[in-house]
Order: sequence, then structure tokens, then C-alpha cells
Amino acid sequence: MRLLGGAWWGAFGREARAVKIAVVICSCFREDITRRKAALLQNGLEPSLPVTIMVVDNGRTLSREDFDPRVRLYPNPNTGGAGGFTRGLIEALESGEGFTHVLFSDDDAFFGPDALRRTLTLLGLARPEYAGARLSGAMMIAERPTVQHASREWRKDRGGPLPRRHSADLADWDQVLRHGVVLRLQCGLFVFY
Repeated sequence: MRLLGGAWWGAFGREARAVKIAVVICSCFREDITRRKAALLQNGLEPSLPVTIMVVDNGRTLSREDFDPRVRLYPNPNTGGAGGFTRGLIEALESGEGFTHVLFSDDDAFFGPDALRRTLTLLGLARPEYAGARLSGAMMIAERPTVQHASREWRKDRGGPLPRRHSADLADWDQVLRHGVVLRLQCGLFVFY
């Protein structure tokens, strides 16, 4: 297979829309990994970026001192992931800060600050008909960074989410092309709304 390189340049005829993201991390008894994740995101983002990190602690084992002062901590009864994400959404909506999007993420699902920078750009420059669209990401295996654990999920009747694109090695072009077919997204591994 032969790949061709290239470049693209363009200009947008409109101003970027204002985007403000609340990142809601739901955690339960994973103190070290939650502290690391929040620090990775907060320390890697410029303070001027419109991103707020919110940690919902379903285990009530984290303390305010565990985090940068800009990270918000919400102790919560153990209501499971759905309850923790709901609490984060309520906090974001009731804050009055005008969040346009909320990213829901488990404590053990890592993504870098650059993903948030790119997402801010994408959401800000998306055409008006896509302004309300949701985004979702793939889950990679940390020990094998070219292997995608899962991407896109679908719900089976009366069952839980089932992964699509399971264990694709993105270093193998045949697998990239085979797994690159877009299917209708029903459920994501981490999701912006």
C-alpha cells in the first residue's frame, strides 16, 4: 500500500463560537489514578483555556489538598458511575458558568490535554448544523499504545454496551482501513455533550 502526503490550508469566513468545557471525572476508591489524571490535565492546560476539571468522588476518600486549587472536588455517596456523572452534570449546570459541553470520563480513562485543545477548536469551528453534535473517543491500551481496545459501542436489547472495533492495532494499515468504517454511534467510551 502506498500513502500520499499533503497539506491543506484554509480560512474560515466566520468567528469561532464560544466553547466552555466541564470535564467530569467520576472516581471511586482509585485515589492515585484520579490524582494523576487530574494533575495531567490541569498542569497541561493553559489557565486561559475555557476548561474546568471536576472530580466527583463516589468513594469519599479524596481531599481538597490532593488537587490543584483549580480542580473542583465533589464528595458524593457511592451512586455508581451514572450517579457520579449526574452529580457532575448538575454541578456544571448549576454553577452558572455557561458550560457549553460536558465531558464524562471514568477515572481510569486517560486522554491528554492536547485532546482538549483540539476539541475546543473543533467545537468552536464546527458548522452550525453540527453545533449540538456529540463527540466520543476510542479507548487505547496503555501498555500497547498502538492497540485500540474499543471504539464506538452499541447496545444489545436488554444488555449492556458491546464494543465495536475491539483490539485493532493501529500500526497495521490493513486493520486501520478495516476498522475505519463509520457506524452509527449509540454509546461512547467517553462522551462530550
